[in-house]
Amino acid sequence: GKYNRQGDAISVSILGDYLLNSYTTLPTGQVRINGLPFAANAVFDQWVSVQTARVDHTMPLVGRIPAGQTYILIEQEDASKLNNNAALDWSAVRDPYGQLSLQFTYFI
Repeated sequence: GKYNRQGDAISVSILGDYLLNSYTTLPTGQVRINGLPFAANAVFDQWVSVQTARVDHTMPLVGRIPAGQTYILIEQEDASKLNNNAALDWSAVRDPYGQLSLQFTYFI
């Protein structure tokens, strides 16, 4: 992946080839991606909008970076359920051709 730092804001772009080898599916239906370039701000958990890019579609995703950690938990956003995100069908996101990428920004 790549990152850009502007002050305390870290913008991350994770390309498909890297993504395929860096995730863990959790029993909660979330996907954990390890190895963010900096630990998140240690005071509060951060919810971030995760932008996806894929040739055939995009998927609304949200992520939570726990305070002081270097990983993000990603889940699928379910617009039909207020504040109740769905388990992520990671098989729909994982792309064997490396065409998927994720982008998000968090604060350190």
